[in-house]
Amino acid sequence: MISGSRIKRMVAKEFRQFFRDKLMLGLSIMIPILQTLILSYAVNTDAVNVPTVVCDMDRTRVSRDFLASVTSSVAFAVIGEELSVHDVERVLDRGGAELALYIPSGFSRDLQHGDAQVLILVNGADSITATVASAYLIQAAASYDVEVKRETILRQGYRADALPSVRGETRVFYNPDLRSLWFMGPGIMAILLLVLLQSFAAFSISKEKELGTFEQMVITPIRPTEMLLGKIIPYSLIGALDAAAIGGVVVWVLGVPVRGSILVLAAAMALFILATLGSGLLLSAASANQQQAQMLNLFLAFPSILLSGFMFPRENLPLVFLWISDVIPMTYLLRIIRGVFLKGTGFAELWLPNLLPLAVLSVVFFVLGVIRFHKRLD
Repeated sequence: MISGSRIKRMVAKEFRQFFRDKLMLGLSIMIPILQTLILSYAVNTDAVNVPTVVCDMDRTRVSRDFLASVTSSVAFAVIGEELSVHDVERVLDRGGAELALYIPSGFSRDLQHGDAQVLILVNGADSITATVASAYLIQAAASYDVEVKRETILRQGYRADALPSVRGETRVFYNPDLRSLWFMGPGIMAILLLVLLQSFAAFSISKEKELGTFEQMVITPIRPTEMLLGKIIPYSLIGALDAAAIGGVVVWVLGVPVRGSILVLAAAMALFILATLGSGLLLSAASANQQQAQMLNLFLAFPSILLSGFMFPRENLPLVFLWISDVIPMTYLLRIIRGVFLKGTGFAELWLPNLLPLAVLSVVFFVLGVIRFHKRLD
């Protein structure tokens, strides 16, 4: 029969051991807050002040107007003008710029004939910045093209509003300013909880194995289930505290709105904490020391981050890796967090596609961890 008093003493022992380690205390409370701030601002895919060089071989009023028009956005920071395309390539080679705009000789003449072209050179080593910045530049050039055609039509005596036209209007839902901080901030919560709680569960047991105290507990009257609950309860509470602290930073410091139900978010976090602690128990059973636990923790954490859709769309994954991502709890937690924060998605929309799979995976991981933990004790 499970004894509540033994579980209580085990929980008290874990808390005393945890708070006695000042470094661990700082890592579990202050480090997640600092990491949330650092990672949210560092993992930024917005194109702002991208170093850009220009090469104007036409050197006419038209080419200067074109340059002023397309580089006026805050996305570009023109750092210099080169004399030839070879000079531009050298700047890109040494990393002095990420983007270059080359205007060939005869640009103004070709523009009058309706066949002007410019060359956009991109540093493909940074593919994310290159893709976003070049798209901005192409859009700016297209806007300039439309404006030139409109002015030409007006000079020829036509009324611009009398001509047939097609106009596309874009409306961005949930994140109107397309701020990557709003997209990344909630995802950082899932990453930090994964790394912290999984490592806490694995390192706590592996550390006791190294010190020899684990075997001493095994020979005491405490039952395996009581020992397990005594280990899990403190870290569950610490995980809930970390989740609340990180969420507070995301909302009140980073300014990410919460449009959905906090209760749905709390339920998803509880399920994820359960799954993460279960995987930590699996790591502890497979590790003889803290070094092995650390390597296994990294081995599981990185695929969870890369395959869950934290930064890159899951739809781009090969089919095999897409199947693997379907059994990663973080995949579903990310959808729930971003849905609750940005879309205001409710329980009815999240239950079947996300909450139910997360609940199943949480139970599976936790039960496997418990079974493996019991076998290790035996």
